[in-house]
Amino acid sequence: MVDDDAQIRKAWHALLEAWGVEVHSAADGPTADELLSRGLRPQIIFCDLRLPGKEDGLQLLERWQVSHPEAHAVLLTGDRNSAALARAEEAGYLLLAKPMDPNMLRVLLKRWLRGRAAEPQVAY
Repeated sequence: MVDDDAQIRKAWHALLEAWGVEVHSAADGPTADELLSRGLRPQIIFCDLRLPGKEDGLQLLERWQVSHPEAHAVLLTGDRNSAALARAEEAGYLLLAKPMDPNMLRVLLKRWLRGRAAEPQVAY
């Protein structure tokens, strides 16, 4: 998951690891690009819509889907009135509101990872 809020990254990291998920996190697009360039093959990429830098979360997901088409792409946002939300919906990305309900997250992870490797990787 990519989120510029260190507290959110820390909370998600602890939650996902407690569920036995291998977690990788980044505060921005360039840091996430570096992780992906090292051969990380995430099954799920959670990305905040609003990030520092040139690209927003939607632009990052669109770019990463080219090189990682097997990864589920999830856009996280606290913004309810953004043109990017309409673009994300048109592109078929799952939109999750922040703050995220941990129970909903667990249901989604189980659904997506059913039948996959015993230790899934989540880019966070």
